[in-house]
Amino acid sequence: MDVCLAFSDSELQTLTQCDVFANTLLKIASDLRKGTNTSEKLPPFPKADLLKMMTLDTKPDKRLRGRELHEYLISKIVPADAKANEITLPPQNINKMEDLLPGLKKDT
Repeated sequence: MDVCLAFSDSELQTLTQCDVFANTLLKIASDLRKGTNTSEKLPPFPKADLLKMMTLDTKPDKRLRGRELHEYLISKIVPADAKANEITLPPQNINKMEDLLPGLKKDT
């Protein structure tokens, strides 16, 4: 069985990009060991795609959907009479930022 059949086209492209990156990096390292200058530039490396293929994706999907979203939103409901997080409005006669400071210091 051909191993390539286990991968999608985009995964094969990712593997090809990794091969190109690795070969270029080896050429650069070889040139530097010989003491010669190199004009090679590192191609882009598809780290996120490779990690995903390796099932080591560093960013787990944190999006909530369906029942999980519903339960999360229910847990965030605050009763209308809850005054613990109520924001007091500043006085209307404030003309300068300095006039606002005493009220802010009072609440903290």
